[in-house]
Amino acid sequence: MQELLTNTKTAFKYKSTKDLKLAKWIYGIMHQYPDLVLSMSQLGMFAVEWKIPFADQVVYNTFYKVFCGGKDLKDCISVVENLAEFGVETVLDYGAEAKDSEEEYEAVTQEFLKAIRFAGKHASIPLISMKITAIADFELLEKYSNPSSTKSPQEVIDWERAMARFDLICKTAYENGTSIFVDAEESWIQPALDTMVMEMMKLYNTEAPVLYNTYQMYLKSSRDRLISHHSELKKAGLVLGAKIVRGAYMDKESKRAEELGLEDPIYPTKGDTDDAYNEAILYSFQERDNMAFCCASHNRESCIILLELIKENKVENHPNISFCQLYGMSDNLTFNLATQGVRSMKYLPYGSVENTFPYLVRRAHENTSITNDASREYLMLSEELERREKAKRK
Repeated sequence: MQELLTNTKTAFKYKSTKDLKLAKWIYGIMHQYPDLVLSMSQLGMFAVEWKIPFADQVVYNTFYKVFCGGKDLKDCISVVENLAEFGVETVLDYGAEAKDSEEEYEAVTQEFLKAIRFAGKHASIPLISMKITAIADFELLEKYSNPSSTKSPQEVIDWERAMARFDLICKTAYENGTSIFVDAEESWIQPALDTMVMEMMKLYNTEAPVLYNTYQMYLKSSRDRLISHHSELKKAGLVLGAKIVRGAYMDKESKRAEELGLEDPIYPTKGDTDDAYNEAILYSFQERDNMAFCCASHNRESCIILLELIKENKVENHPNISFCQLYGMSDNLTFNLATQGVRSMKYLPYGSVENTFPYLVRRAHENTSITNDASREYLMLSEELERREKAKRK
């Protein structure tokens, strides 16, 4: 099984040699010069925000092309069709987060609605992804995450507006036969996000998982949240949708806890997080007939654990089980899994360079972190390019 998910010929069959060389170059930089990449990502953010000449083009022709699908939905069609040719479905991820005005919230809401209707017309796009901070104020969500906080009349109005926007998005997804991954964000606004998502699940997850909540398993609280949410919906005869991830805000979470003198919400070791993640996968698999879940992981061992469970129980085509990895990363998992008769998907970010840049910065930080993702990707890309060169010489 280990060998199955390391086949580079299958993993990169969908990429041209030109695209492979660009990806290898990008990962080579992240692998060899991690400190430089982290510094340059901050400089790049500044350059893009302040519209410094050529900054957009530099980012677009390098990191953007490796990790994003296009500047708009039309741009994404060729990528979606290419993935579908190899049995991989697409999760559309409009690059918008942390907006801070009613005008921006309304504009982003319209983009989500457009993506949902677009997905509804393409069988290979079962889901879109969204962040609630793209349609609601962060500080408002923070206040509504604290039950003891006093809300002003204006904040109550803002909350009702945010809920109305979210309801419209969910209703549109329901009507178009599309589902939504609601991304997790910082733990101190998660209670408000959970409130919003659970309310919408009770309206729309009546037969199928229109909404998926996200559970970051590096948080000590996530296992209990997952079980609690599932139990509540199961009793009501509803379906929980659960996207299970390790998490994306580790440094920020620990730093905030230290500054405020709080207990660190993160597990102390990677091993603890891995154990929590795999326990969540096992729990979800056992409950697969009354909850839908996605193993959204770049961890090969976790994917193998779930794949082996699927094979042993002969449930390859179960509609409630899926795998997902980010576009431009872990192709060895996505495309090899797709050959095993299981639902395999790619998260495909799209949007302007400015809107997607925070996402690209997170990818740079993740790939230059202690997990050594850049090194692994670089070696696999090198192996495939060498294999193609040998095949050409024969």
